[in-house]
Amino acid sequence: MKKLLSLLLIGLVSFNVYAGSYKGKVDKINLYGENWPNGHRGEILFTLENMPSNARYFRIAQSDIAFNTFLSTLLSVKHAKTTITVHYNVDDSENKYAPVKAISIE
Repeated sequence: MKKLLSLLLIGLVSFNVYAGSYKGKVDKINLYGENWPNGHRGEILFTLENMPSNARYFRIAQSDIAFNTFLSTLLSVKHAKTTITVHYNVDDSENKYAPVKAISIE
């Protein structure tokens, strides 16, 4: 039992090791429909004016529970030219499509 609790604690502590946060204004929003021919079907890819070096695009999957909220937020802050903070997981692949965990509005 102690080993299981230790593993859970280590997992919780190390959860944010591959995470990052970045602040900026929304520059570009790409919305992909169901019939899009690549792996981004139903997803949102967006960029900030100055992207971090470990992310080329921020990615929101259609299956994300906050998909509609993220989409509304992105459209609103893009229109208002407001600064946001994106909290994301680092994607180590060559594409660097970083999955979004949360968005904070300044």
